[in-house]
Amino acid sequence: MHTIGDAIQAGKKGLQSQCPSCKQIVVMWWGLLTLPEDTLLADIGPRARCSKCGHKGLAVKVYEDTVSAPQGVTPKPRFGL
Repeated sequence: MHTIGDAIQAGKKGLQSQCPSCKQIVVMWWGLLTLPEDTLLADIGPRARCSKCGHKGLAVKVYEDTVSAPQGVTPKPRFGL
């Protein structure tokens, strides 16, 4: 999987990020991200910023769990490029 679109087609639910500074872990569902599907997964982490402490550069991986995105939740994500 190289792009967001590849991960979506593989049935993955979203991205999981971890801040190297404060250790906060966040799952970001595809529907809440404002990134195009052709975005390379490798380009997301270095440009992402922690919503808790503001650190730039997060460890990002495809979310592997089978949990579905919450229904009716429409938060404004602080994640974007």
